[in-house]
Amino acid sequence: MVSRFLPLLLALAPAFAARCMQPAAGLALPAVRAGNAPPDECISRKKTKDREDEDENEANGKEPGQGLPRSRNVPIPYIRRDTGFDTNSNFLSPSPGVGVLVCHRCMMKRIVWITVFIGILAVIAVFSAGCLSGKTAPAGVTAGRPQYVIGVDTDYRPFTYRDGQGNITGFDIEAARWIAARKGFDPVFVDVSWDDIIPALEQGKIDMIYSGMTVTPEREGRVDFTRPYYVVNQSVAARTGSNVSMQDFHAGRLRVGAQAGSTGAAWVAENLVRAGLMPAENLVLYPGVPSLAAGLERGEVQAIIGDAPSIRLMAGEKSFTLIGGVPTGERYAIAVRKGDTRTREMMDDGLSQLMKDPSWNLFLEKYGLGAAGSGGVPVRGRPETTEELKTYVDEAASFALSHGRDAAIAAFQDPDGPFVTGDTYVYALDYSGVALALPFQPGLVGTNFLPLRDATGKPYTDIEIRLARAGGGFILYRYPEPSENGTSRLKISYVRPVDDTCWIGAGIYTDEDVLIDPELREFVNNAREYALSHARDDALAAFNDPAGPFISGDLYVFAYDYNGTVLAWPYRPDQVGKNRYNETDMMGSYHVREMIAKARQGGGMVDYYSTNPFTNRTALKVSTVVDVDGSWFLGAGRYIEPGPLRLVS
Repeated sequence: MVSRFLPLLLALAPAFAARCMQPAAGLALPAVRAGNAPPDECISRKKTKDREDEDENEANGKEPGQGLPRSRNVPIPYIRRDTGFDTNSNFLSPSPGVGVLVCHRCMMKRIVWITVFIGILAVIAVFSAGCLSGKTAPAGVTAGRPQYVIGVDTDYRPFTYRDGQGNITGFDIEAARWIAARKGFDPVFVDVSWDDIIPALEQGKIDMIYSGMTVTPEREGRVDFTRPYYVVNQSVAARTGSNVSMQDFHAGRLRVGAQAGSTGAAWVAENLVRAGLMPAENLVLYPGVPSLAAGLERGEVQAIIGDAPSIRLMAGEKSFTLIGGVPTGERYAIAVRKGDTRTREMMDDGLSQLMKDPSWNLFLEKYGLGAAGSGGVPVRGRPETTEELKTYVDEAASFALSHGRDAAIAAFQDPDGPFVTGDTYVYALDYSGVALALPFQPGLVGTNFLPLRDATGKPYTDIEIRLARAGGGFILYRYPEPSENGTSRLKISYVRPVDDTCWIGAGIYTDEDVLIDPELREFVNNAREYALSHARDDALAAFNDPAGPFISGDLYVFAYDYNGTVLAWPYRPDQVGKNRYNETDMMGSYHVREMIAKARQGGGMVDYYSTNPFTNRTALKVSTVVDVDGSWFLGAGRYIEPGPLRLVS
């Protein structure tokens, strides 16, 4: 901001200095004359010609020094024209032969003001130089807050553009302001043409690029990128009624328009021009999206290619028709100068916070970027709750349905794509158990997982397929974690169908201490203490009371003896007294036998599928059991359903 006003301030400086040097109204600005301190005779009013002049004035009825500016109660000094000093030893500046006096005190005040003004200009110049230098420090400081200059292309709706009043707005702009507010800096948005935006960053004219920039290997050699925040493909549009097709496009028979410096232009150059399918002159480059649209409207080109959200928005407003797309799976990220780790990490953390905040969904909805058919998919923060995990998978399914199976599988398989967040990733299989997408195990794509079991013997793929066919659900099993060199860990996944040919899932690696949280553990321990301090029948009566003290939210106590006979089940009194040793849950698990084994060992966690009495739905339940007195045990657990239940510590 300060650099914008620097030329104006520098232009005004001479005029300001000249004005400060002028005497008060009616006084001429005399030439400055150097000299030493006046001799004693100059101080004596009786020995100077000035005294004679004063006597003459008094004789004519005039006040001494009449016509000169004066301050109240301050004697007016007199000056010897040959020395430049007054009677109070103040330096004055008379013009030779001119009977005009200038007060030295006034002159000194003006000199002070000039010094202050020059100092202000120096400070402004320093901050402006910082804006234009190649250093990684923020552009300036306003009211104690650092200032970052953000380069944007205002021809790129809905990410960065100007509204009807000329204000820069859009999805990226609102996201940048949200991050700036939490990170304590002031964002300054500067409109830069797309061809010039990376050079502007390299030259230090801007501090970052936040304007729908795709991560490419070429750009990664010049700038550093944050984590991706949105993923798009390329869309191709033609004039409505023109009868051109994607077959014409891929055959190189069309004259195609693209924005200069865009990934769409790069794709056409690489896959059509360099492949010899299309003459180079048939790729027409335009400086921005509006001029690109105008070129298609005027008939300069037969089709245009660009990032799907922008082209789809354009097609909805003009007489254009989307004729197809190119599944490029491009990742948008914020670009910073090469080596500017501080800014990159700050914006990385800001994006992570935003993606977990409700504002992220509000921004996506406001700019039409979150729904199927938007042409892209937002990158999510790492899911941490059962609700977030389900949403993570649901959005991947929406992407697959709107972009097609091949594009979706390619996106899911990309370890740097939008469906990988840390050690959480989307995987895809068909209903026979054959892997279609495993981003961290590409060598296992095509493998049939149906016969496989985890370290505990659980047929996890078979269970996942059953859940997917039933509409979706959670599963707990052990699976190799990519970030720990394939070490087998507990993983809780949510799976759901995409269509009748394939299903997808994603999971969070977790621990028993997270699933058996302190509240649940304390609930079970309190029940055990109650059982030990009361007669068995009294304790079981309390446990079987659906309105008793051992019902807390969705928690309740159940109890068995070591033969597998039910002793307490408050919501299934019909089961009390029955032996369930040989019964299985809906997935074929002998969970009562597993409970008995864990209780004999002192206690532990058991997972199985059971009907939730509060929702009347069958769901995964994770319980902890503990021995009471060697003849029976008790336990309690949580149903794993979409909600606020945290899956990570």
